[in-house]
Amino acid sequence: MGPNEQERVEITKSELDELEYINRSHVNGFLFTNENRAAILYLLYNQDEKKMQTENMAFHLGISHRTALYHLEILEQCGFVEVREFRRHGLVPMRSVWGLNLDNDMVIEEAFKKITENYGREKLDVLVSKKRRNR
Repeated sequence: MGPNEQERVEITKSELDELEYINRSHVNGFLFTNENRAAILYLLYNQDEKKMQTENMAFHLGISHRTALYHLEILEQCGFVEVREFRRHGLVPMRSVWGLNLDNDMVIEEAFKKITENYGREKLDVLVSKKRRNR
């Protein structure tokens, strides 16, 4: 074991907790300061099966399909959403239905609370309605 590897092993639990807190704060700030990402999580959270087709999400949010995919990819990288169904376009599988990542239900609950605190339900309801058609 080299000196660098030994240093990595010697990180204390409190330092790991602090790093996790900083990382979570950064992710939360990054995620929830963007209306589209907040609206996507709010929209999915309020679906019975916690999933929706990308096209329907884009329609409800008044954004392009590509913009919806961009934000869904960010949410996926952070563990909030996952692809539930694929469809084929020729030989290429395409993501078509996205849903909340149910493996992270505690994190999703915390995120939903934070989103509703930041924006309020009334504003979120407007964001996920067809009233925001500004493509």
